[in-house]
Amino acid sequence: ATATPSTRYAVLPFTFSPAHRDLQWLTEAFALSVADRLELLGRTVASRRERVEVAATVGLASPSPATLASRLKLARATRSDRSVTGSLAFEPSAGADPSAGQLIVTMVIIDVKQDRFLHRRTLRGTMNELFSMMDEIALEVAWRDPDPPGPEARQTLKTLHDPPLPVLEAVMKAIVEKDPERQAALIETASMTARDHPLMLRRLADSLIESGRVDEGLARLLALDPATQ
Repeated sequence: ATATPSTRYAVLPFTFSPAHRDLQWLTEAFALSVADRLELLGRTVASRRERVEVAATVGLASPSPATLASRLKLARATRSDRSVTGSLAFEPSAGADPSAGQLIVTMVIIDVKQDRFLHRRTLRGTMNELFSMMDEIALEVAWRDPDPPGPEARQTLKTLHDPPLPVLEAVMKAIVEKDPERQAALIETASMTARDHPLMLRRLADSLIESGRVDEGLARLLALDPATQ
């Protein structure tokens, strides 16, 4: 019997519009977290490491390009059929607590081969609802796949053990840092913060490999229990 073709996805960084320096780490956090969720739902997703490897080959300076045209170029280079990306905006609270503001997430699904938009959705929530919004984006994408999962998909996502927000922030800031020396220091700090969160430790190991510290990154990967991944 012929196997059913699998749609391959490139989940690319969401961009802030306007720019938000303090929350810039969220651009990659959305990409990696939504990709994790799609993989859990049985979708095929290009990894960040693939993005790093192909970015230079297609003339892109970063695996996290800002413009939509560059993101589509990267999606094609990863041999993906569909791209998931979007934009972020933050509306601060009128009160004293900045975390009480509203995060506005606009997600788009793009047919990479036909170069056309398939779907767009906007969500709003506080930072405490961050993971719920990531769940909704992944479900929206999966249910619009040519071979969608059933209604049990929502329950499947509840099996994820999302880290506390400070842990996610520390890890993502280390991953997106461009200065090698500063990144090395951030990785060490984040490793201590994330010591009880194996998925986050894998992200940091991958980041070491991306930065050229391959042996160290592989050693950290080998120290992880595969059952936690």
